[in-house]
Amino acid sequence: MGNSGFLNKLITPKDTTVFDRTLDILIALLPAAIAGCVYFGMHALLMLLCCMVCAVVAAFLSAKLLGVREDVRDLSALVCGLLIAMTMPSGFSIPAAMVCTVAAVIVARVMFGGNGCEIVSPVAFGAVLCFLCFPGLFYYNEAFTNLPTQITSGFTLRQLIFGAHAGAIGETPAVFLLLGALYLCLRRVISPVIPVFAVAFTALFSFLFGVDVLTAILGGGVLLAAIFILPDRNLAPSGFMGQIAYSAAFALLTVIIRRYAAVEEGVYFAALTVNLIRPLFEAIPEIKKKGEKPYEKA
Repeated sequence: MGNSGFLNKLITPKDTTVFDRTLDILIALLPAAIAGCVYFGMHALLMLLCCMVCAVVAAFLSAKLLGVREDVRDLSALVCGLLIAMTMPSGFSIPAAMVCTVAAVIVARVMFGGNGCEIVSPVAFGAVLCFLCFPGLFYYNEAFTNLPTQITSGFTLRQLIFGAHAGAIGETPAVFLLLGALYLCLRRVISPVIPVFAVAFTALFSFLFGVDVLTAILGGGVLLAAIFILPDRNLAPSGFMGQIAYSAAFALLTVIIRRYAAVEEGVYFAALTVNLIRPLFEAIPEIKKKGEKPYEKA
């Protein structure tokens, strides 16, 4: 029973108000968001601000129109807009990002009943929508110079850790994302199981598929998704074994899409897929010792 109680505490986030959880997530995101603005300049800052405003306005107006309970004062719509902007390439069109943010909030969030009722992550939906609707606008700027460049795998370890290279606004500063993860785990806002296993399985599958492991983990959206998208308590499975399988499926899909489809947004396609098949992961039974009561899902 002692082990079961520890496991329950490990994988079950603390029960707090939506505002408190969202405030913690916003605090955890700020270091990476600020780093992205420093690296990519005023264009990145405007992207973040515009998407945040669009998300809040879209959530408020569409909720009123559809008669859905949606309290924008809980900051969840604001964080949703910030995360969508952080998945955007540093050279992406701001008006296009705004359009996709509005669509993501309305379609993937409000139309399903508002915050807490989603079946897929609005952030992942917005990132995928941008790629599908505006593939010709996807180009990356080099950090500090803002010159268009191609994404390559020739980054140094220092560049990968601190994120000072071409890429999406909030995906590249790995050290700041990891600090955010530590903060959220210490605050028990998220379960550490999904981020740890998602990264571990991504490393394993990248190695098996002949993909550079460090670049796969530190150079793209894996950390951002593993920390801020996959552990969403409304979308992630509640059982320990289900969370491991959920993380493994995400990692496998991400690596396969990146390896064979050459799609930078493979992370978000994978996140959408595992969100949709969540019932399969919820159905996975928990492993228990002889005589031990089954683990009770939260």
